[in-house]
Amino acid sequence: MPLTATLSASLSGTFSKAETFNDKNIEHSLALSIAQAFANGTGANQANQIYVGERTLADEAQENLDLSGSLADQFGSTIVFTGIKGILIQNQSALSSLLFEPGSTNGFLGPFADASDQVIIPPGGVVLMTNASAAGWPVTASTGDLLSFTHNSEETADLEYKIALIGIV
Repeated sequence: MPLTATLSASLSGTFSKAETFNDKNIEHSLALSIAQAFANGTGANQANQIYVGERTLADEAQENLDLSGSLADQFGSTIVFTGIKGILIQNQSALSSLLFEPGSTNGFLGPFADASDQVIIPPGGVVLMTNASAAGWPVTASTGDLLSFTHNSEETADLEYKIALIGIV
């Protein structure tokens, strides 16, 4: 199954400031677009597998995603990642934060400096990370393959999040 994918982010807008000296507005247009394209394969700037999911966590719940054997692709086949090249997470909650970190045991360190690091994704927040090197962030089956997600219970309602993982198998 060939794969091609692009992870991208962009910013556009206008920033203005009222100038008191001559009663005019000064405007500055902003534009920034960043894209990481992945061709099919296992080398640099390549990937051959993707996981996309919409997940739900109950109040104060925590779950581990096993990157090496518990996720399934869109065709129902089990995914055994050996490297992760891209991570995209969107917290869909309007009130609660989502905590993203290596699993407490067998944690996938990936983009983290060490096992105690974590990213707090605020309500409505998005995280996008890429590593287009040939190996990506290594996944080690049974010893370095768990990503942990925790509902930071600012509200008691379920927290929903979307996740996409691009990598190699």
